[in-house]
Amino acid sequence: MERLYFMAQGAGSVLLAPFKKEGDGQMAKGRRFYVTMTDRFMSGWGMAEGLINKLVFECDSYDEALVVAENAESRGDMSYINIVDHKPWYDPKRYYAQFRTKRDAPAWYKDRNW
Repeated sequence: MERLYFMAQGAGSVLLAPFKKEGDGQMAKGRRFYVTMTDRFMSGWGMAEGLINKLVFECDSYDEALVVAENAESRGDMSYINIVDHKPWYDPKRYYAQFRTKRDAPAWYKDRNW
């Protein structure tokens, strides 16, 4: 059975959004995924003063993106968690976006870390 990840689209609503698999059921090699989320705790102050703080994690595979998304889901301070297959862009007048990788935030990529 194919794993699906739910993406929060507001309070209480859920959208099931599987990514299409290519060929023999595997994702295309070299394809990047990004997990985006809003950090409610850090929004509005510090470097994000007056802005919405967005975290974006670059992932090497959909399965890795699922691990990051599930870790985010288990934290109470993250909302609007999404997995996308293109590098997101956020308007700097409204958002403070932080891009993270396994190299600078390895804890996020460990299964069930929180």
